Amino acid sequence: MESLLGLSEHEQQIWDQMASSLEAELGIADVTEPLRQTTGNESKPTSEPKKKALDSRRILWGSLGALLGIVLLLVGVTLGYQLSGIIVGLVGIGFMVAGVYYALSNPFQSEHKKTDKPAKTGSFKAKQQEKFRQRGQQQA
Repeated sequence: MESLLGLSEHEQQIWDQMASSLEAELGIADVTEPLRQTTGNESKPTSEPKKKALDSRRILWGSLGALLGIVLLLVGVTLGYQLSGIIVGLVGIGFMVAGVYYALSNPFQSEHKKTDKPAKTGSFKAKQQEKFRQRGQQQA
């Protein structure tokens, strides 16, 4: 197995032992594959789509809806066992459930975020990975 992340020989042996034990326990073909993908030591190309960042607007509005639901539930509790208190409490529970559902139902970027701007060349993560690879080559 090739050296991962510029590990020393002793660290590499420990890594191999841990990887083989995990492979045996979990039944995974190659535990080190995700690490190779991030370090550039890829053994085979991956065809998995890249995950997009969470949409902060959906999370914000969903959280506000859930917070409003908590407030309505508390108001319903303070009104007591009257019909209006029960209705306000149930509406509050509905707002809480709807807010959480809205925030989590589409966790990836929605269509309004997509623009016709050209993509930037190289993301921050890609640049940091390249710097890390260069440091590893300089040390070797």
